[in-house]
Amino acid sequence: MNMLEQLYIEVKGVKSEVSGIKDEMSDMKSDIRDLKDGQSRTEERLTRIESKVDSIENKLDNMEAQNANRHVELNGKIDSISKNITFVEAVTGKNMTDIATLKLVK
Repeated sequence: MNMLEQLYIEVKGVKSEVSGIKDEMSDMKSDIRDLKDGQSRTEERLTRIESKVDSIENKLDNMEAQNANRHVELNGKIDSISKNITFVEAVTGKNMTDIATLKLVK
């Protein structure tokens, strides 16, 4: 086998290896593209999730404010009821005294 034939065989082998490398690179490019697409979709999902979390936080803040207002209102009403009960107790005591006085007068 002469040198030219050997060189031809080696070049053919190198061409075959380069072709294999090209195929592998093509597959890698496709995989990278898929990864980028997946990452993009994941980022979009994360953005939507963050938006929903922000919305939930805002709703919770509103609920806390409303509950604080209700708490103040209820405390006011309880105080009012307590004063009314105290008044009723005082009137009832006076009525009992008046009833006892009327019984003595009879």
